[in-house]
Amino acid sequence: MTDKYIVLDRDGVINEDLWGYVTTPSEFKFIKGSLEGIKKLTESGFKITIATNQACISKKIITDSELALVHNYMINKIENIGGKLEYIANCPPA
Repeated sequence: MTDKYIVLDRDGVINEDLWGYVTTPSEFKFIKGSLEGIKKLTESGFKITIATNQACISKKIITDSELALVHNYMINKIENIGGKLEYIANCPPA
């Protein structure tokens, strides 16, 4: 059987797009239904990956470590409801 993958953007798909930068876990607000959607995708056998542009790193607004805190918050919330993320690909444009 072939694995089924789905790639989701982060801002505006999983969390509310602030039209700025999410720099702390407290600023990360899930879009209504996104957690449940990820759970359903997981239960349906999809391997879920996130692709996200984070210019805030190259602009030195936050560090890689601070972004990791935001992503760990997101991962924990997703896992707590029964979803699973396989990988997060972060592109900090130069």
